[in-house]
Amino acid sequence: MKKEVSLYLDLVRFCAAMVVFLDHYSFHRFSGGLLWQMRQFGNEAVTVFFVLSGFVIAYATSTRENTPRSYCVSRMARMYSVVVPALLLTVVLDEIGSGLRPDLYSGAWGYVRDLSFTRFFTGLTFTNELWTWSIGQGSNAAYWSMGYEVPYYAIFGVALFSPPRWRWPATALTIVAAGPSIALALPVWAAGVLTYRICAQDRLSPRAGMLLFGASLAAWCAYEIVVWKFGRPIIAPTPWHKRSEIVQDYLVAAFFALSIVGFNAAARELGGLLVRGARAIRFLAGASFTLYLCHLPVLQFVSVCMPWPPADIRNRIALPVISLIVIYLLAMVSENKKEPWRRAIGQAWGRAAAWIAAPRAKGGR
Repeated sequence: MKKEVSLYLDLVRFCAAMVVFLDHYSFHRFSGGLLWQMRQFGNEAVTVFFVLSGFVIAYATSTRENTPRSYCVSRMARMYSVVVPALLLTVVLDEIGSGLRPDLYSGAWGYVRDLSFTRFFTGLTFTNELWTWSIGQGSNAAYWSMGYEVPYYAIFGVALFSPPRWRWPATALTIVAAGPSIALALPVWAAGVLTYRICAQDRLSPRAGMLLFGASLAAWCAYEIVVWKFGRPIIAPTPWHKRSEIVQDYLVAAFFALSIVGFNAAARELGGLLVRGARAIRFLAGASFTLYLCHLPVLQFVSVCMPWPPADIRNRIALPVISLIVIYLLAMVSENKKEPWRRAIGQAWGRAAAWIAAPRAKGGR
């Protein structure tokens, strides 16, 4: 992958995480409604994450994660290095915070105080959104997307690594197991895979790339202007279809995917400023997963500790600043520590493979 493209994706990843953070920070219970305009863009940021995920997974499997073992170990290490600390953090902060200020932990905004094994298990196994399930994790409402993200990893892995004879039946069975809501949003994630494969061919000229990049962003901006005035395309959710903005998801995925294709073709012309700011971009993006997955329980708990009401200017400044500092400190012991997880999971995989192979070896003798 070109350095400029990698930096562009990192910058977008950080910006998308910050959009989600500011979307939730704008809630009345946190800021008294400050930055309410950001409420329009949280779902779009999640769509961007799905496209990014598909792109990065396609890149990883075309370069280094080219066996079932390397693919599974890398994906599990990436997820669990952040997910396990995030879930534990959510439980701890929710229990302490709800004990101090139970009025701030309300079911009215979706908080669920339930420490049952089933709830934690579905979060840990990423089965929280299968079929009609929609199982929340305390105050961590953003966790729902993990129930889409990891099933996409499973679907893609099955499609990529299954024997040719069984590829399509196995892939179809995996999609059915995930359920209709996840299947309906699958094209958004798959757009990232397709985008990578187009970029890998690198057939566009730099001039065409610049035109495509500019046109895709202009079309995206035009869409935002139209929906700001007339409203976003909404389909009422049902137990079988939970993404009410699925039409928007498809459109935003297309805008963003085209921008990547255009940027890739004109990377040298468009990426000079990014290269100069590479160190800062890498630092900011290095905590984007932790920022996304931990910001709500941290915001909620820090708000409990604030001595001022939500609309007070002191609270409006202190709450996000303290929360971001805490999140970036957390990232140092979670997101940036994937290698120990990779080694541990790799060793467990090896032991499991040896245990499975042992009876066959004995039978052969």
